[in-house]
Amino acid sequence: MAPKKEKKESAEKPQPVEDSGPGSDHLTATQYIILSENQRKKKALFETKSRYNSLVEENKQLLAERENAANESYEVTEYLRREILAKNERIGELESQLQQTEVEWEADRQRLLEDKEEAVRLLVDEATAREEELQALVVELQGNLENIAEFKQRKEDVETEVVRL
Repeated sequence: MAPKKEKKESAEKPQPVEDSGPGSDHLTATQYIILSENQRKKKALFETKSRYNSLVEENKQLLAERENAANESYEVTEYLRREILAKNERIGELESQLQQTEVEWEADRQRLLEDKEEAVRLLVDEATAREEELQALVVELQGNLENIAEFKQRKEDVETEVVRL
């Protein structure tokens, strides 16, 4: 806001009052008071204008600093926003990768369980086949044992008959 211009008073430059007496060059007391008051007002006006100008300069400086701070704040905010977006994208990628790894792990676990079940089934089949073979061998050996026992019995019978004869 521009300072108001002070109205010029006619008493600003006092006119010497014509005095027919000695010392007519001198100002009267009233004129001196008015002159003094005008000078005080001029000085106050000058100080006010000077203070106004310094405040205007300070205001411009503060506005520039505020604008710089706002720009810097905006740049920092933008940088952080971009960083957050990048981090969120990376988190999404890692979560996707983790899910894929979990799916693969579960598939591997399932495959290993199936392989284990197959191996157990094969071992059971082999054991069953071996048991059947051994049972067949036992039956065969029991048959042989019975034949041998029968043979032994006949031999004893024959020997007993031979001894009786």
